[in-house]
Amino acid sequence: MMTKKIKRWTRFERWCKHHLLFFFERFWGKTPLEWHHFDKTQIRKILIIRQHDQLGDFLLSTPALRALRESFPRAFIALVVRPYFAPVALNNEYVDQVIVTYERLAQLKPSRLRRFWKEIRQGFDLAVMLNTVSHSLTSDWIAHLSRARWVIGPDHLPYKGTTRNFFYNFLVPYPTEPGHSSRRNLDILRPFGISTENERENMTLLPEERHWAEAFLNERGRDRNRPCVAIQAGAAKISNRWPVDNFAQAASRLAEQFNAQLLLTWGPKEIELGERLKSGVKGQVLFGGFLDMRKTAALFAQADVVLCNDTGIMHLAAAVGAPLVAIFGSTNPDEWKPIGDEFIAVRTDDHQINSVTPEMVVGAASQLLRKKRDFDSGR
Repeated sequence: MMTKKIKRWTRFERWCKHHLLFFFERFWGKTPLEWHHFDKTQIRKILIIRQHDQLGDFLLSTPALRALRESFPRAFIALVVRPYFAPVALNNEYVDQVIVTYERLAQLKPSRLRRFWKEIRQGFDLAVMLNTVSHSLTSDWIAHLSRARWVIGPDHLPYKGTTRNFFYNFLVPYPTEPGHSSRRNLDILRPFGISTENERENMTLLPEERHWAEAFLNERGRDRNRPCVAIQAGAAKISNRWPVDNFAQAASRLAEQFNAQLLLTWGPKEIELGERLKSGVKGQVLFGGFLDMRKTAALFAQADVVLCNDTGIMHLAAAVGAPLVAIFGSTNPDEWKPIGDEFIAVRTDDHQINSVTPEMVVGAASQLLRKKRDFDSGR
């Protein structure tokens, strides 16, 4: 049954990886270059390719976008993404153009293919491959078809049957020791003098989006003298879900202790879970429901703290600067928690998500709420 659900392009990509890449390397492999051949003064157009992996993986790579913009303030920078996180990439302050690539054959309309071809053939000087979690043949082909003069990428995860990542002419050694995922993206750029001091994730909200969120909550009784606690109890990976009843307990205690107002959100496939959360909390609920990612992010930006699981929503909240408490299980927060003191990971020594107690989450959230209260009062 699972085989039938695999997308046709994915099947083709896997077949190519197993049968054709030896020939690809022989006929289309780029000649590896020493790093001293890289000349930053010749970079006018940059293509960043991060069209694979998930929402959280993309947001973890946004510090690399910042590093490229800081290093090339006048360059034209385009970013290739897939449709499901394109809304989050739109309006990013470090990018001039977002190029959407479609993975399903049913989505590959002639007009889209013509537009995509035109967009990637803009005479890019540099293509940057942000491969950290996985290695996408589609991404490599996009870099090849762009005809970028230089292609930078990591040397890890070579395809079976090949000697190297042959689509790149600048191969960066990938660290063998564990490290934070945002820094792993930056590691691909550092050998070329491209870096940033700000390693935080980023999503750019427009002023009108922030105004919409403020008005949305005001219409529902938002009191600026009371803290707002946002809760998102869902996660695509069931193993990453803290029990929804625990979320309800934690939210209710924060509502009681801090006179907090509550904001509940959930995904389109989490309606039952969301309604269970809504029925379980005690306190004033300003809103409970599903909104698109940009509106959800705008609401998070209005919250004083967000409670969530280790999931893409955690990175969405962090990317708009919302303080948060995230519950972790088997995943290592040293590698995946957003960088910043206002983002707290709660995890037990046995690395079991069900071992985390509501008291632990309330304690972490209380720390953030008191810190903000002291800051607002000028202490």
